[in-house]
Amino acid sequence: MFYRLVRGAGRLMFNAFARDILATRPLAMVPAPLVFLSQVCHRDVLPYLVAIKSLYRRIGEGEVVVIDDGSLDEVDKAGILWHLPLSSIMPLSAVDVGRCPRGGTWERLLAIVDRCAEAYVIQVDSDTVTAGDIPEVVEAWRANRSFTLGTDIGQRMRPVAEIETFPAESICCVAERALSRLPDADSLLYVHGSSGFAGFARGGCRRAAIEAFSDGMRALLGDRWDEWGSEQVASNVLVANTPDAIVLPYRRYACFEPWLDRNPRAFLHFYGTYRYRGGIYTAAARQAISALA
Repeated sequence: MFYRLVRGAGRLMFNAFARDILATRPLAMVPAPLVFLSQVCHRDVLPYLVAIKSLYRRIGEGEVVVIDDGSLDEVDKAGILWHLPLSSIMPLSAVDVGRCPRGGTWERLLAIVDRCAEAYVIQVDSDTVTAGDIPEVVEAWRANRSFTLGTDIGQRMRPVAEIETFPAESICCVAERALSRLPDADSLLYVHGSSGFAGFARGGCRRAAIEAFSDGMRALLGDRWDEWGSEQVASNVLVANTPDAIVLPYRRYACFEPWLDRNPRAFLHFYGTYRYRGGIYTAAARQAISALA
């Protein structure tokens, strides 16, 4: 109960300041074979605009695709289209998941896979802020190299037999422990990354491959493969097994945790557990909005 109250208060404070993003100008967008793709809900429209506008400002080209989870209203859609002129909004139901799970952001991943046939795709979560220059990301997109946001134990691609696994029973941990039992495990790489920020090389992902991977995991895990979180494992596998993929340097790109050193980072992902701890997210968003203004 206390955690929910603190989290609710943190969200109210964040939104009070994040509303200033609505007063910033629309992005000056430049067409390019680059797609920024996100799944967005009504509650997250303000943080999403902070996330995408602070990121796009540092890259300067490409189009935006928003997947509507079904909760966006007409005001939300009009605001997104006004702030992001080269953008489109597609309903969640329009994504064909094939033999993969439905829900749990699998639609987002499969939309990325389909778009990769013709463009480089960057997946960016709404709870992220770009605070500085990101040359590693720009270089990855221009060189058509996939990337992922690393973690403290996920700093390089490894054969699945060498990855650290944990005894926890969350679907991510269970799935990671199962990877070495897949039929093609000897040739499979993995990285402990975050699907909150990842780049997918043009031509680097095939729907047939992700569906075959999903089939193999379902054969090992049964209905547990449908649980929220399995998509992150699939995203990590996709990135790790594209040629010349990279992990963004942890000293500059990270998921926020209270014990992170205070060295300024160019990019932070404020994922749920610690999102509003210490007001860091709100301060980062205010700084990004000020730069946009």
